[in-house]
Amino acid sequence: MTPAEEVILSLMLSMVFAAAMIHWTRQIKEVLSSQDNFEMSENSGPLEEIEFWKNRLVSAIFLCTGIKRQTRSFRKQIPTWPSV
Repeated sequence: MTPAEEVILSLMLSMVFAAAMIHWTRQIKEVLSSQDNFEMSENSGPLEEIEFWKNRLVSAIFLCTGIKRQTRSFRKQIPTWPSV
């Protein structure tokens, strides 16, 4: 592989990594902001608290599942380095 090809490959990888990080950051911010909008009153009891944390867990599980799925897709986009 020529030095120019290595530079091009590095730039391609950098762009793919940056795009994935931006997407994942947006997903995480979206989940966190939607959960922050849920307010519990001062008079909420233990059952409401449990329900709140169950909802947060479900959101986190969906987020992790999505990131894992996208990671697999992301790996397919990475060009393979030729043998030297």
